[in-house]
Amino acid sequence: MSGIVAGAVGGAAATGRLGRLRGQAGTLVFDRPRFAWPLLLSSVLPRRWAGFHNREERLVRGPSKIGFDCDWRWTSDLTVAKVFPTAGVRLLRAAVAEWPIELRAAPTSPRASGPDVSFIVGHRGEERLPHLLATLASLLGQKGCATEILVVEQSEAPLLEGKLPAGVRRVHQIPPRDGMPYSRSWAFNRGAREARGRFVVLHDNDVLVPSRYAAEVMRLGQAGYEAMRLQRFVFYLDQGSTARVCEAGAAGSSLQGTTGLEFVRQNCEGHTIAVNREAYLKIGGHDEAFLGWGGEDNEFYDRCRLLRLHPWGYLPFVHLWHAPQPGKLRPEGALAHLDEAMAVPREDRTRRLSALPFGSPLGPLLTGTS
Repeated sequence: MSGIVAGAVGGAAATGRLGRLRGQAGTLVFDRPRFAWPLLLSSVLPRRWAGFHNREERLVRGPSKIGFDCDWRWTSDLTVAKVFPTAGVRLLRAAVAEWPIELRAAPTSPRASGPDVSFIVGHRGEERLPHLLATLASLLGQKGCATEILVVEQSEAPLLEGKLPAGVRRVHQIPPRDGMPYSRSWAFNRGAREARGRFVVLHDNDVLVPSRYAAEVMRLGQAGYEAMRLQRFVFYLDQGSTARVCEAGAAGSSLQGTTGLEFVRQNCEGHTIAVNREAYLKIGGHDEAFLGWGGEDNEFYDRCRLLRLHPWGYLPFVHLWHAPQPGKLRPEGALAHLDEAMAVPREDRTRRLSALPFGSPLGPLLTGTS
């Protein structure tokens, strides 16, 4: 390498290091400095972890002083966790110290009566079977509340038969035509029709939950809330940590030794939401005109604002790594229907959807917004 080229490369590297240092300094100065230094240098006090946010973002504290609503649209990633990866790990450890995640191969205790909370998990194919089993392990670790778990398998053949833990109910949904894209809305609606709990939790097949999630849903439900978005942060694991968690989930254990994060996300309207079952049916469930990936969560959450909604998140959730979903962000896909749907007032959407026989075994209702 010539001296001129070597000098240019060295200068570029130095400039890159200088840029990173400036970014780190800016993060410590501007991104919640009264939290950033303790996060990096010592343990985080209980519940202080939930108050982190980026510069120019505003959190609204809930009426019970537990939890925050994000006063901005769409999701954002926590800058301090991107600039200082160890900060994200410390944040996760502080969160799960307060709200442990337990992975169990079987329910922690037998149910003497029917379930209070029904977890509904949609699934398709075998590629993410390890993610599904790890997710189910965290759902089996629920404490303080009677629960049931339904996995709605949407496939031509029953690929999950004999592969789910004991006690997990499997509902098989056969697509009405070959090549139909995955319909998450149809899966959730069918699960809600089959559920026996007073509350339903519509949940992704790649997200671990705290062991008292269902108990918190019941506590808030008894206080009169009909819908609850309780996720404050969603911690996205990297590939290596996900593999270790999937192995731990198969054996049953606590979530320990997790050190690799890709990012920490806030203000999520997806991944998981809890709703009173009667209220879910009353507002029309999920819109089955969404086919493919993306948008159905946002539209449904918007209609949940017609209910007594608890938007103040205070629980941590852990997202397992997987390759990006092909075609998720295509403009002609499900996200295109989101724009069309949101142009209609939520009251009108609710009236139309609630009048439909959603969750039918015959297939999703592809009726559009009119």
